[in-house]
Amino acid sequence: MKIGIIFIATGKYYIFVKDLIESFEKFFLPSHEKKYFIFTDNVDPDIKGDNIHYIIKEKEKWPFDSLNRFKNIYQNKYLFSDIDFIFFTNANMKALQSVNNEILPNEDHDFCAVVHPGYFLDPKENFPYERNPKSLAYIPYGNGEYYYQGCFFGGRTNEFMKMSNIIAENTKKDLDNDIIATVIDESHMNKYLMNKKVMCIPPVYAYPEQILVSKKQNATFEYSNCISYLELSKKDPIIIQVDKRLFGGHDFLRK
Repeated sequence: MKIGIIFIATGKYYIFVKDLIESFEKFFLPSHEKKYFIFTDNVDPDIKGDNIHYIIKEKEKWPFDSLNRFKNIYQNKYLFSDIDFIFFTNANMKALQSVNNEILPNEDHDFCAVVHPGYFLDPKENFPYERNPKSLAYIPYGNGEYYYQGCFFGGRTNEFMKMSNIIAENTKKDLDNDIIATVIDESHMNKYLMNKKVMCIPPVYAYPEQILVSKKQNATFEYSNCISYLELSKKDPIIIQVDKRLFGGHDFLRK
């Protein structure tokens, strides 16, 4: 299988690129061929290889680097013609343990997406879905089963491109109506995945390096509808979100 890994590292986010690639090379789907697609305005001459592809992209004012994520991916769809599965990851993700074929969507799933570690214990009424009925990301109260974080998700390439195209169109239509969804492109992703065949991945694949909500540090999540072979009892982080505060936080990274 050929695996495509996409992330955005514009502006100061380039500081995370080396650790991400090194950790994914060591731990992420090691038995498969991987290719990295980096959307960036900071090409590092020391980070290169036959499997590293830079897509030059100017940094946009917040929140447009995030909001236009799917548009930028779809506009470069020709780059993924020989890729079997695509995974999107935030630039500040880092793999700590082996991630193997258990996360690849099987014949029953088109996508995999990580359950948000900040909301996995909350009732769905508390999920930060988009509640503005004028937005194309709108999800009414009472709907939805899981809240997925946009930091790590993937799917078969053809399904990933369909999703990217539709979300790109929906975010543009929202913008034309002066609407930006509550959690930007993540809101649109959650809306799109609501009625799709999704393999939900436990929060151990997206733990914050510093878990900020103490009540959730030692909790056990009941994965009533999640697949059973994901070693759900494992509490040690498998992939972490590197603590951005180490580098001055969002104010630093968004400049």
